[in-house]
Order: sequence, then C-alpha cells, then structure tokens
Amino acid sequence: MPRHPLSLLAGVAVLRIASCAGRPQIGDFLGHVACVVRKQEADSAQARGGRGRRDAGAGGTGGDSDGAATPSGRRRVSPSRPRQASSTCANALPLMQRSTAVIYTLFFTGALAFVITHGGSKGRGAASAPADAGPDAADAAASPATAAAGDGDADAGSDAGAEGIVQERGPEPAGRSDAGVTLLSGEAPPSLPAEAPKKVRFGVVLVQYRGAQGAAPTARSKDAALALARELAEVAKTDFKAAIEKGDKGSTDDLGYIPRGVLEPAPEYELFSLSKGGVSGPVDTPRGFWIARRIE
Repeated sequence: MPRHPLSLLAGVAVLRIASCAGRPQIGDFLGHVACVVRKQEADSAQARGGRGRRDAGAGGTGGDSDGAATPSGRRRVSPSRPRQASSTCANALPLMQRSTAVIYTLFFTGALAFVITHGGSKGRGAASAPADAGPDAADAAASPATAAAGDGDADAGSDAGAEGIVQERGPEPAGRSDAGVTLLSGEAPPSLPAEAPKKVRFGVVLVQYRGAQGAAPTARSKDAALALARELAEVAKTDFKAAIEKGDKGSTDDLGYIPRGVLEPAPEYELFSLSKGGVSGPVDTPRGFWIARRIE
C-alpha cells in the first residue's frame, strides 16, 4: 500500500470519469496510476537508501540489504532502480495529460449536448402545453370568443334598446305620412325667395298629440292639439316666453342656429320666411305642432 494514497484516489476518480464516458483509455489510465504509485515507492526507497548511506559512512559497518561490502571495508550501494521508474513515469505524464484533456473535452461536450437536448425538449413542451393543458387552456382559448360574443350581445342589446324606444313612440297613423310636408291648408309650401337667409337662430313652442314623435300614448288628440296651438300662437306674438310655459316639454325660446335643408319643407318655409323677431302660425311637424320665432 503506497504511503501517499491521494494520488491513487485521484487516479481512481479519473478512471471513474473515464468509465462513465465509455472511452477506451481505461487501460492507459490503469498504467498511469500504477506508474504514479511506483514513482512514489521509488522516492520512498531512495530516501531510505540515502539514510542508509549516511549511516554506513558514519559507522563503517552495518547497513541494509540493498548494498554489499567492498575490500576496503566500505559498503557499495547498488544503483537505485526507482530512478528508472521515475523516468518512465515522466515519459508517461504527457500521455496522461493528453488523455485527461480528451476526457474533459468529452465531458464538456456531453454536458453541452445534454443542456441543448433538454432545453429544446422543454421548449417544445411549453409550445405544446396549450394543446395538452386541458380544460383551463380550453377556457382560456374560449375566453376571446366569449368576449367577442359578449360584445356582440352588447351591440344587439343597444340595437334592441333603440328599437324599444321606437316602439314606445308607437306606430304613426296613416294620416301622419304628410306631417311636415304640407301646410295646414293641405297645400305644398312654395319655394323660398332668393333673399331668404341661409341659416337662422330660432325658438319654438311645441304642442304634441298622439302619434307624434316622442308623444306619450295618453297625449291629446290632433284636433285638440291644433286648437291649443292656435291659442298659443296668438300669445306668442306678444309674449313668447309665456307661450313657452304653456307648451309641452321641448319648448324653448332659443334652439340656436339651423341651416336650410335640415327641417321638413313646411316648417322650413314658415321659419325661413319670417323676419327677425317674427312669429309663425301653427305648422305640423313629425314631432307635433310648432309655433316658431326667428331670433336672428
């Protein structure tokens, strides 16, 4: 057993790495380890021989079994064989270093290949996770479609709400087809004169009746609304604000500016034919009877 077992343990560790790597240099490493062990034994023997020579020179007699006595009485020390082992090991060291470099290179290459292989498999697993994720992934994939469907339902709800408002107003009777198209006399309004303004600022008194846009189902009849509109028209000529107070919701003394081509033919003719400060008589519109006053 060598006196310095660390070298042997190091050699065994290298052999273990080589055996795991499956390389054919195992036999070479066994030789290298044996060579290192012999070198250590040779160094130990050389040290013991040196002490023996010192003892022989001091006492002249005695010694160990490695030398023989000469005629002069001195002991001749035989050549030390461990030096040959040392030179042999020295010649073997470069080969051992090359083999170690090869082993380390192969180990590094194998580790790199392992990382690349397992990293690629993890990437593929992550990419395929949505397909194998089960109900959660299905729910996540379905959520955009559900959100889109929800948006569609919201739009449909908005359309339904608008339709409900139209239905609340109720269908207009057949006699309402000419509302705003003709004057109260039943005649079509004439063309506006060339000096008529392009836009005006105005206010209106509104008198609604059943069937008009925005009128309640319990609103007054059209004949009753016309009678009230004629009364308010007389009041508006002297006190427009008082007429507004007696009118229905939507009456106002200032609606702002309006250009030509926006209103129906009958209310447009009545309004744009007025002079500044003038008040019109009742005129039928889809929203009810108007009494208009031009401000500017």
